[in-house]
Amino acid sequence: MFEAAFIDLLAADATLVGLLSTFSSEPAIFSNVAPQAAEPPYIVFDIDTTLGLNRAAFGFAITCDIWHYKESGAAVRQMAERVEYVTDQQKIMVDVGGRFQAIRLFYESGRETEQTDIKLRRYVVSLSARAGRKKWCEQIT
Repeated sequence: MFEAAFIDLLAADATLVGLLSTFSSEPAIFSNVAPQAAEPPYIVFDIDTTLGLNRAAFGFAITCDIWHYKESGAAVRQMAERVEYVTDQQKIMVDVGGRFQAIRLFYESGRETEQTDIKLRRYVVSLSARAGRKKWCEQIT
C-alpha cells in the first residue's frame, strides 16, 4: 500500500503539523490505529482497496479520523479543512514494489460525528484515490 507516502504528504504541511500533537517526535498521524499512549489531537486513517471494472486501475477509499479533546469543534474542523486542502487533487509519486507509479487523491466528504463525551471531537474526512496497476499492466503486455 502507500501508507508511508500518505503520512509523508500530510506531515509535509507545516500548518497541519502545527495543529497536531506529536508522538515519538513525529506528527501524530497513524495508519489503522493510534498507539494507546497517543494524545489528541491526532489523525488515524485507513485505506481500503477496490478493483472495479477497469482492471488496469486500483481504487482506494481513504477514511481519515481526526480526533481532538476540546469542547469547541472549531479546532477539529480546522484540521479537517487542512486535510482537504493538502490532499484534494494531489498526486503521490510512489513505487510500492513496482505496483504503482502515481496515486491521485480526491476529496469526497467530511463530517463531524457525535461522541458520548462532549469534549471528545471526531471529524471524519473521506477521500478516494486511483492508481494504475503498473506491474500488472507490464505482465499482460
